Amino acid sequence: MVLYIGTESIRPRAILLLAGLALFWALGFWQGRKRGFDPLTLGLASVLAPLLSVFCAHFFYRLVNLAYDPPAFAEFFALWQDGHMLYGGLVGCLLALWCCGGKRALRLMDAYAPSMALMIAAFRLAEGFGGQGYGEYVYEESFFCRFPFMMFDSSYELWAWALFMAEALVALVLFVVLLCRKDQRDGDGILLLLGLFAAAQIVLESLRRDEFLRWGFVRCEELFSTLTVGLALFGYQRLSQKGKALQKALCWVFYLLLVVFCILLEFATEGRIPFLRFLDVEGCYGCMAAACAGLMGCVLWMRSFGAERAKTAGKGGLTALCLTLALLTLPALSLAEGEALPRMNPVTFPEISYTAPENAKDNYKPDSSAFGADNLSYHDDSIDVQLHRVRVHDTDVTVAFIQIANASQIRSELAKPYPQKATMRASVIAQKVNAVFAINADWFTYHDAGIIYRNGVLLREREDESYDGLVIDDQGDFHIVSPMTKENFAMLERPVLQSFAFGPVLVLNGEAQTFPERKVTYAQRVAIGQIDHLKYVVAVSDGYMQENSTGLNMDQMAQLMQELGSVTAYNLDGGQSSSMIMHNVKMNAEPKVMRAVGDILYFVTAIPND
Repeated sequence: MVLYIGTESIRPRAILLLAGLALFWALGFWQGRKRGFDPLTLGLASVLAPLLSVFCAHFFYRLVNLAYDPPAFAEFFALWQDGHMLYGGLVGCLLALWCCGGKRALRLMDAYAPSMALMIAAFRLAEGFGGQGYGEYVYEESFFCRFPFMMFDSSYELWAWALFMAEALVALVLFVVLLCRKDQRDGDGILLLLGLFAAAQIVLESLRRDEFLRWGFVRCEELFSTLTVGLALFGYQRLSQKGKALQKALCWVFYLLLVVFCILLEFATEGRIPFLRFLDVEGCYGCMAAACAGLMGCVLWMRSFGAERAKTAGKGGLTALCLTLALLTLPALSLAEGEALPRMNPVTFPEISYTAPENAKDNYKPDSSAFGADNLSYHDDSIDVQLHRVRVHDTDVTVAFIQIANASQIRSELAKPYPQKATMRASVIAQKVNAVFAINADWFTYHDAGIIYRNGVLLREREDESYDGLVIDDQGDFHIVSPMTKENFAMLERPVLQSFAFGPVLVLNGEAQTFPERKVTYAQRVAIGQIDHLKYVVAVSDGYMQENSTGLNMDQMAQLMQELGSVTAYNLDGGQSSSMIMHNVKMNAEPKVMRAVGDILYFVTAIPND
């Protein structure tokens, strides 16, 4: 987003950051003078704190992201490049204030605590206008499809929840609280800011669906937020009066229980916790918000032990905490069930009469009239898709048979351009690219393995012997490359259109593979196979998260793909990522949660229907 004044362009992101910096200087200097600091100390702190904040924010970002995107050594110090981490900035600011304050470092941090709250708000707002801090994308417009509730993503022509506004609002509320607080103990202000803001960040970061830092499936901001709340509790314990050992111990117990509950809820949003399956996604996030409110209560409760009215405040904190825990038991039920698809009959592929141009790149919209009843089929002269439901090994499986006119109709799409690590619902990505049919792919942006081509472009070239690679060449034929080495790729006779690093290979040369080491693992699975030239089959199995299914192990999935006619078949990312999309609708058994994914494999029509 850019604003223009005359012929000069001014980015709101830069304006917000400069405004936040100016307020940081002015307010910090005013509060510091009130606490007895000399102008020289405050001037040094006002200069050093922003510099160290920017440096540490970028340095921490590069350090945390090291496994996914190893930078050159010089890039750790390239502060002008994109990539900053909020908690890194907080560490840098606190380090600068500690150096400038000396023995009175805690008092100086308290003086700058309101300024830091304003700077956090400015940072979050700037992040939003830079295309970050977005939540779930929405399909249908409503009253909330407007600023400040949502932001319009022009790349996908969809509205997304503006989570950065909620994060900025939390920081602004804390700014007011810090200015109005009466407790003047050294360290109280900074601990109050860190503890309350970090507790709110846990649920807000969980709601993000754009680019964010991960370690595997762990969101770094959530992890640092949890640790920061614990640090605030420890700090208040050190500042508190002697005694009340039992109450302090109970506070720590509640903290640990609430953290564990938040972790369980994080997995519950993906349907992975059996005893929490009665919660839908809104219920999970509602309970997580209540748990985060409980963490705030823990911070305030520990804080009260150092106050003059410790006894009264402690009772109040305990009552509030008990009420919070009671709220955690209130479920939000979702009883919606997806419609069952008919059982599969013998499949015959119709003739495809259209001669599609080679290397076509147009994403034509599918013909709405070409979809069959309930989106169970699609047919035009360039593509045919037939969906069926089979039941094997006490598990429902959704099967799709696809035939296309040209290999250029097999394409892939990322939630955000590589190397960004963003996620989005598969149906949203499919809608954006006008897919007739789509499935989730291998989520390669969240691991660093493999040689990856997408739509004929080499995105990553990292040899890896732990993955079986699937290659789709420019004729639409499947090849298994194992291990994924440059030498093996060089042996391919045709140019590579797509390549995937996940696996394992399920069917090779018409023979189902066996997996004795994975035999007992039953789960939702996604597999794609080639039957013949430009003829494919996709199978998506249900799992234990659905009432009537147990899931398939790898052997069973391999046998199924062989029975469906696959000459070559390959396993893609499964679990709650399992998504089969037809006409922008998820067609495999609908769980209570549809997990956002990093990328999709999709098929398009080659016939203009505009």
